Formats: sequence, structure tokens, C-alpha cells
Amino acid sequence: PGLAVALVGKPFEQGDANDKPAPPTMIESTLVVQPANHLQSVAIVDLHVRDGRFDFADASAMAAPELPATGSFVRARNVEIKGELGRDDGIHQRMLAYYGRVNDHNKVALADRAAPPPGPDGNRYLGVEACSTCHADARKVWDRTDHAHAYKTLTDQHKEFNLDCVSCHVTGYGKPGGSAVVKNDGLQNVQCEECHGPGGRHRDNPADKSLIIGHPSPDSCVSACHHPPHVEGFDTGAKWVKILGPGHGLKP
Repeated sequence: PGLAVALVGKPFEQGDANDKPAPPTMIESTLVVQPANHLQSVAIVDLHVRDGRFDFADASAMAAPELPATGSFVRARNVEIKGELGRDDGIHQRMLAYYGRVNDHNKVALADRAAPPPGPDGNRYLGVEACSTCHADARKVWDRTDHAHAYKTLTDQHKEFNLDCVSCHVTGYGKPGGSAVVKNDGLQNVQCEECHGPGGRHRDNPADKSLIIGHPSPDSCVSACHHPPHVEGFDTGAKWVKILGPGHGLKP
């Protein structure tokens, strides 16, 4: 009967790209499925055989109530891997060991890599401690958010020097006057300046409100990190309220 499903990887030159896999595609009578390649989702293919027929209709884009009432069909989808799926302890330990080796290598190999220097205006990232001297209430709000502990989620998994991870767990990564893989003292975690912009000039001249992003839009803040394949279905509006509070954007 030929191939019903073909699982394919990315071309060699694209293998390291941590992007969203191509959607399932039916080519004549064969469904071609590309799984994700960074262990952040798993490809699931369901073959529904009816009356012994192996000519499958592609139902990948259909919701459950819309599935064909007759005939064989196939559904393919990539499902985000989350904690509730469970884990195999043996594989988990092997992965931790692997990430540990990558971490140890990068800590040495990338020790001298630095962020670009500040631009002509001299603006640079200062870190949350500098912001807190004037914005104590906002600091209290930040302290209770997950952003305040973002870097620890990497160190717990030996990933703080992993190039696929670190940029979304520090502040000002790769930006002028910001942080780098190893050189990120004072800029670990997702701090104020990740949304409000570098605060060097603002600190020097706080009366000039144009030197800082006073009211950043939600989409401008989350677009760099909270998207597939890192996370599916991120609800910006629902999450935004979790980082607001007295002295930090909460309306009376």
C-alpha cells in the first residue's frame, strides 16, 4: 500500500535552528510530518483505520467534533512538553549531564564574549538595584514575580550558559551596554530594563521622561521570548496582570 506517514528531520544546515516545525503536509497519499528538534514538543501521529482501508484522509487541522464520520484518517500534531506529562528519571539524569557538559564548555569558551558597548549617547543597562533606589514599590512587585527568579530556572538545570536559553533569562542580552552569556553580573533575571529599556541616561536625568519607556506595551515586552517553540498559546493579557501591582502599573 506504500507509505502512510513519513517522519522527516530538518535539512542538515537548518538542524540547529530552534524554530517551529513545518505543519503536517499530505503529499499524494502520504502524510509528511516534521517533529520539533529541540525537545520542547513531541510529534504525535494517530492513524485511524476503518474497514481495513489504508488510504488515509488528513484530519490534522480538524478539531475532534469535525473528524470524518467514515473512512480512515490520520491526525498529526506537535504537543508542547510540560511537567504534567511526567518524565523518565534515567533520561532526565542523562540530559542534565549533557547540559552540564555544554555549560562547562561555554563558561570557558565564551568567558570573554561581551555585549556591544554603549552607543554614542552612552546609554547602558544598570540593573534592578539601581532602579530600586527610586522605584521601591515597583521593586516589591517585581520581587514576587517569576521574572525575579528566571535565571535560577537555568542554573537548576545547568543551562545558564546555554546559547539557546540564556537570552530570555537575563536583561539586555546582546544589546549595547547590556549582558552576554557569561558577563551578566547585575543583569541576571528578567528585570525592569527588559521592558523599560536601558536606564543609564534616565538615572542621570530623571526629569526627562523621554529617556525611558514609561509605559511599555505588553506585546513589545513578550514578543522576543514568549512564543513558539518556547511556549504555545501564550495569553499576553492574562499574564500581564501578574507583573502589575502598586507602584508598577496597577490602576486604582
